[in-house]
Amino acid sequence: MVSARLSRVFIACCDRVGTERGVGWTGGTCVVESDGWVLAERIDRDRGLVHADVDLSLARDKSLNRNNDVLGDRRPELYGSLTEGVSPIR
Repeated sequence: MVSARLSRVFIACCDRVGTERGVGWTGGTCVVESDGWVLAERIDRDRGLVHADVDLSLARDKSLNRNNDVLGDRRPELYGSLTEGVSPIR
């Protein structure tokens, strides 16, 4: 949920259920909106589908508020050699 909020993207997380090769899976499947709130999640942890209607165009807005923007506030010049030869996204 935090990753969705920080990056202003929708996340569909698909998790297994039951036990596989000795590993127990929680079945934590969910759909998270770009504000970080859960839109849909599986109620029955053993089976079932998760469905949510989303407006993906909302993920294009990278502003957190009028003073903060996910892409606009980046400072690639501080990343040093990691950004050499890479032009910033504008």
